[in-house]
Amino acid sequence: MFPVLLLALAAQAPPTPQAADASSLTVSPARAIVEIDAGKLRGQPAALAWSPDGQQVYLQTIETDRWMNRRATHYLLGLDGKPAVRIDGEPDWVASYWAWKSGFFAPRDPSFRVEVESRQELAKSTNTPRGGDIAGMGGVPATSPGQGVPQEVAVGAAMQSQRVTIVTMRLKGQVLGEWVNTQPEPGRTFGWAPAPLGMIAFAKRDRGQLVLMDREGRKQEIADSKDCLLPAWSEDGKHIVYLQRKDKKKFSLMLVDVSP
Repeated sequence: MFPVLLLALAAQAPPTPQAADASSLTVSPARAIVEIDAGKLRGQPAALAWSPDGQQVYLQTIETDRWMNRRATHYLLGLDGKPAVRIDGEPDWVASYWAWKSGFFAPRDPSFRVEVESRQELAKSTNTPRGGDIAGMGGVPATSPGQGVPQEVAVGAAMQSQRVTIVTMRLKGQVLGEWVNTQPEPGRTFGWAPAPLGMIAFAKRDRGQLVLMDREGRKQEIADSKDCLLPAWSEDGKHIVYLQRKDKKKFSLMLVDVSP
């Protein structure tokens, strides 16, 4: 979706020697800015990005057809509560913002980085998310008379379980996101703070609460947040926006203020 400029980011500056303490930040209560109806905006939310002046937020939605073709639609949101305005394309400042917001390490601090793990497991087909494909298991060979398991039993077992690929992203023992038989989407469940703060905002796994964490592992959970998606820090580090899911199609754009 966006270019990932990891080498360029790594070369910008040496690691930040000291980061702020996430547990001592002053964070305002989350407040709703505007409601977003994905049914009207053509697709599910896929990206949030702040404009350089901090006055607008870019929203991208994605429609996926039955052949898995993806189509992006672009919007701008102000902080005044007015509905999203559709625009023709992605503003030129989005790519650079998304590169550091969703990268595998904190801006200007390659040592504070996300660990990515990929593994395969057997999972019940009824529990496998979309993207799992029973055909990917290969055929079940017939058995000789009187030997092994009858073919119909083996086929039934194959229909009950299948091997899935699970990709997990972790930071200091915290799970930032997990994808099953789907393409990982860095930045969907987390967002880095701008340099030199040395922090990350991410959605907790159980109820999706917004959590702030620094490079020492100190954390602060935003108590009144839930079902968070696409957390994004403003470039001055003073604000965080995220989407709060209300139901299958409706979201609220939420805003919190952050200060030392």
